[in-house]
Amino acid sequence: MAASSRSAREAKRRIQQMEAKRELRRDQEKRRKRDNLIAACAGTAAVLLAVVLQFTAFAGNPTEQEFAAAEAGLTSPTDSPTASPPVTNGPNIPAPDTAAGKVFTGELALNGNVLGVEIDGAKAPQAAAVFKALTDEGFYNGSECHRLTTGEMFGLLQCGGATAAADPVTPGDPSKTPRQTTPTLRAPLR
Repeated sequence: MAASSRSAREAKRRIQQMEAKRELRRDQEKRRKRDNLIAACAGTAAVLLAVVLQFTAFAGNPTEQEFAAAEAGLTSPTDSPTASPPVTNGPNIPAPDTAAGKVFTGELALNGNVLGVEIDGAKAPQAAAVFKALTDEGFYNGSECHRLTTGEMFGLLQCGGATAAADPVTPGDPSKTPRQTTPTLRAPLR
């Protein structure tokens, strides 16, 4: 009899452990469902808050006039825009219309080799006007070129300042070694 009461107690203990584990799993499942519900509600609340803010607080963007007035430091925009003075170049920079629609050609002598130059004022009138004015003044005569790059779709001859001392020096880079070429304008740009 002692053996059967012992096995009965053992069976009762195992049943209690199984029921305790089952109850623990039920509690964990309830907690997991509750946590998932809370997370879903928090996510939905965040999305709703973002939508409400977008339609209320951020929808009141300033108009272009109000933005321009704010940048100018004014408190409110004027009803009629005032004409701003026309933008002009400095006194020593030529106007772009002096080269607009024109093509200038000329030659540069680079270490005894002649290089044809064509400047298209229709594509870049300001740059063409400045380059033409500088060549007419002789600015590039005797200046040093420190970079010559050629490629199928791109070519670049980069010359320095009015004196050789103005040319940048980059030690160890042969493409930037100063005084690779010495340009001299052989014919004025026409």
